[in-house]
Amino acid sequence: METTQESAIAALLRETEAAHGAYETDVLGGVFDEDWAAWYAKYLLDHGLRDHLPRGRSLDVETLTAMLARFAADYEGEETTGPWPDVYARGIIAAVA
Repeated sequence: METTQESAIAALLRETEAAHGAYETDVLGGVFDEDWAAWYAKYLLDHGLRDHLPRGRSLDVETLTAMLARFAADYEGEETTGPWPDVYARGIIAAVA
């Protein structure tokens, strides 16, 4: 079965969520990470996000952090259909296209 670009990025976002949950528990002692978007951005880029984006080579932590924060605000503020990793994956693809 071939993996689509969107499903691969959504899977990486789910992996990131799990790793960040462990970070919040183990490092932050269960405290909510206010800077979660920057943590996610660094993790995603360090774990191969660019490999799934033909034009993603120039994507940097600062840009991706801003994108993730915007996606979160939009997702929470609207009645969005679908799991957040799928919605964010589509947003990342659209932003880098």
